[in-house]
Amino acid sequence: MDVVRSKVKPSFKDLIVKYKHAILIVGALAFVSWVRLNLGSDLPEKDRQSIVIENVQQGSLKIDFDGYGTLRSNNQKLLTSYTAATVEEIVLRPGARVSAGSVILKMSNPQIDQQLAIAKQQLESEQMELNQLQLNNEQTLNERVISVVQLESQLALAQLRKKAMQKLFEKGIVSELTYTEADLTAKQFEGHLELLRRSVESLKEVNAKKLEIQKKLIEQREIDFQTVLNTKDKLTVKAPEAGILQELYVELGQSVAPGEQLIMIGNREDLLGLLKIPQSKVGLVNIGQTATLKIGTDTVSAEVTRIDPAIEDSTVTVELTPTNTLPASARPNQRIDGTIHVNELANVLYVRKPANVRANSTQKVFVLDNEEKVATQTSVSFGEDSGQFIEVRTGLQAGQQVILSDMSNIANSEVVRIVF
Repeated sequence: MDVVRSKVKPSFKDLIVKYKHAILIVGALAFVSWVRLNLGSDLPEKDRQSIVIENVQQGSLKIDFDGYGTLRSNNQKLLTSYTAATVEEIVLRPGARVSAGSVILKMSNPQIDQQLAIAKQQLESEQMELNQLQLNNEQTLNERVISVVQLESQLALAQLRKKAMQKLFEKGIVSELTYTEADLTAKQFEGHLELLRRSVESLKEVNAKKLEIQKKLIEQREIDFQTVLNTKDKLTVKAPEAGILQELYVELGQSVAPGEQLIMIGNREDLLGLLKIPQSKVGLVNIGQTATLKIGTDTVSAEVTRIDPAIEDSTVTVELTPTNTLPASARPNQRIDGTIHVNELANVLYVRKPANVRANSTQKVFVLDNEEKVATQTSVSFGEDSGQFIEVRTGLQAGQQVILSDMSNIANSEVVRIVF
C-alpha cells in the first residue's frame, strides 16, 4: 500500500537562508548596475586632487593626546610691596635674565624719606647727648678725685702734727688740750676722706648707669633708623636669586599698597611643562604616564606628575616633569606643544582621522571602490582617538580607502563620483 506524502511548502525565512549568497550577489550586481547607469546622471562630483584619501591600516596604535601650554618654573618667587609707594622706574621687563641683587623696579614714598630724616636726626642727637654725658661724667669724677687727693694731703699733715703734739705732750711741753685738738683734727680728716672715697665710687656707678641708659636709648634710635632705612631700601626692588623675570604686575606711575604683587621670578634650571588637555580626554590621563614635550625645535621626554582638578575653558592642566635635560633655549612662560602617551592598542584597524569624526561613535564616511571612481557612504564604528589616527572597530577592512576631507556639503548623497 502506497503512502501518500504531502509536500511541505518552504517558508520565506527558509528561502532566504537557502539562497542568501545568491541574493547578496544579485544585490551587489544591481547596485553596481545602478551606479554605472547613473555615472552619466546628476551625481555629485569631487576632484581627486581636492580631497585627501588614506588607506585603512592594521597594527599597533598608540593612543596619544596632544596639547599645548607653557613652561613654568617649579621654584617661583613672588615679590610684593613692603609699603605704600609709587612706581618711579621699571628697569627690567618680563623675559629678562636676572642675577641675585639685580634691580628690577624703583619706587618712591616721600613720607618714608621724611621719616628717615627724622630718625637720622634723633639718632645723631642721642649720640651727641652720649658724648656730652661722657664729658660731664669725666669732669665731675676728676673734680671728686682732686678733692680726695687734697684731703689725703690734709690728713697726712694732720697726722704728722698729731705725732709731734704727742711727743711734746709726753715731755710736758704742750698741754693735753693742744694734743687732743691735734688728734681730733686727724680723725676728722680720716672720716671726711672715707666719705669722699665712697662718694667717688658711688659717682662712678651713677655715671655708668647714666651711660648705660643713654646707650640703650641710642640702640633704640639705631633700630628705628635702620627700620626706616630698610623700608627705604625695599623701595628698590631687587631679584633675590638668579632666574628669569616672569611677570611684572605694575606699570610706571602706579601707586601700590602694602602687600600688592609686584613681580614673579622663576628659576630657569627647574622647569615644568603645563599642558592643556580637553576635559573629555583627561579621564584617560594618569600620573606616571610618559609624555613628550616639544620646545622650539627640540623634543624632550617627560612624565605626568600632577593633574589639576580645576577645569578652565573646557580644558584641564596636566603637569609634566621633564626626565632629561632641557635645551639651553628653554625659559619660563615659553610656549610648548606636548603629547601624552596614554595607551597602545595591539593589532587593530585604524585610519587617519576623517573630518568631523569623533572617538567612540558610529558615523558615516565615504569609502572608495576598487577602481577609485566612486565613493560610497559607509557606516563605521570608531573607537579610541590617537590625535592624528582613530581606531576602526567595525565597518571597514584593511586596505580600503577612506576620504578624510570634509564632505558635509554632500552628506545627503550616498554616492559621489571621483573625477580626475
